[in-house]
Amino acid sequence: MVERAEKLGQKFRDGLRDLQNPMIATIRGKGLLNAIVVDESKTGGHLAWDLCMLMKTKGLLVGRALKIAHLKGE
Repeated sequence: MVERAEKLGQKFRDGLRDLQNPMIATIRGKGLLNAIVVDESKTGGHLAWDLCMLMKTKGLLVGRALKIAHLKGE
């Protein structure tokens, strides 16, 4: 199960990197636990929070698993 989680997580991260979206500053993770750092200066006025809520409505994020860290200056 651990190997499958790592394989699927790597596939997810590779897919995000392949998007080459300027809003995505950093992608990192281990297994199926992933983090995406959004460069809000490149989102056209949308906040990282808006992106998270959109992903949640699309089923990419699950309620209790959702934690948003908003760090000023990053």
